[in-house]
Amino acid sequence: MSQEGPINSTVATGIITARKMVSHICQGRRHAPEKNQDFAISGTSTNRLFDYLVVADGHDGRGGNYVNKYLRDLDWDVLLEDTDFMDKIYDGVQELGNTSGCGSTLTIAIITAHQAEIYWIGDSQCRVYKNLEEIWASKNHDQHNEEEIQRLNDGPSSTPETEPWRPLGEVGRQDGWRIELLSQTEITMEPSPYFVFNASNKTNMTHSLGHNGLSGKFWSEEVIDFTDHFDYKIVVGSDGLWDMVHYKDYPFMASRDTGCEEMLQLTNNRWKQEWKYYCPTIPRNEQKGDVMAIPDGEEDDTSVAVWYRGI
Repeated sequence: MSQEGPINSTVATGIITARKMVSHICQGRRHAPEKNQDFAISGTSTNRLFDYLVVADGHDGRGGNYVNKYLRDLDWDVLLEDTDFMDKIYDGVQELGNTSGCGSTLTIAIITAHQAEIYWIGDSQCRVYKNLEEIWASKNHDQHNEEEIQRLNDGPSSTPETEPWRPLGEVGRQDGWRIELLSQTEITMEPSPYFVFNASNKTNMTHSLGHNGLSGKFWSEEVIDFTDHFDYKIVVGSDGLWDMVHYKDYPFMASRDTGCEEMLQLTNNRWKQEWKYYCPTIPRNEQKGDVMAIPDGEEDDTSVAVWYRGI
C-alpha cells in the first residue's frame, strides 16, 4: 500500500504555502506478505486544518489480529478532528471484546502550520528533523523507558474488567533478543525481554493496545513547535524501519529528497545484505566477526509515513 504526495514549491494546501510532502507506504515481509500486520496512512483532515501521519504495528499469537484490523478500518480524516480521538480509539478496541493474545502499537502525528502533536503507544517511533538535524525522537514504551517501568510498578490507570491486574513484580519476564546495528555493515543482538502478563499475553513492549487492556489505558504525548524559515521533516515508522537505520543514516533520513520509497529501499537492502556479526556474549575485541546475512523469513514488516515542509 503506497501513497506519495508531490514535493512542490508552489503547493498551497490551505495549511502551509511551501514545499511540502505527505506520504506513507507499508510492505509485508518478503517471504510471508500475507502475515503483514503493519499499517500506515497519511493525509489531510476534512476541515483542511491539519495533515496527519499514522503508523501501527500489530502482533498476535492467535491469528487474525482484530486490533490491527480495527485500526485499518477507521476513518482517520474524520476521527482525528475529534479532540477525544485517543479515548474513542480505546473505546473502540474495548468494544471488540476479547483481545487476549493480540495487540498493536499506534503512533499519530497531527501537523499544523505551527506545530506537530505526537501521540504514541508502544514502539513505532516518531522522529523529527530540522534542517537535516534530528531534534526529537519519541521514547519507546519498552524496557529502556524508566518512566514506563515505574508506571507498571505503580499499576495501570484503569484496571481491566476482564482480567486482574498484576504489578510488574508479579509479571513474568521471558528472555528475548533483537537486532542492534553497530554500524551500517556490522550487527549484534541486544536483550529484549518479553513482559508476560499471563499465559496468553506477552509483548516485548511495556504497553500496547489490545491484550484485554492488561497494560492499562495510557498514551504519551509531545508537542513540537516549528520555527519560521526552517525545513522540518517528520518520520513515523515501525520497528521494521528503525531496526535497520543507523545514526550515520540521519542525513539521508532528513533529506528533502528522501521519501517513503527511498526509506523502504534502504531497509530492504539492509534486511538482505551481508553483515559482520558480533556475538553479544563475547567481548567484541575478542572477535573477528562472522560474515552472515539475516536468515530468510526473519525480516520484519516495514511501514513508514513522512511529512516534510521546506521553505
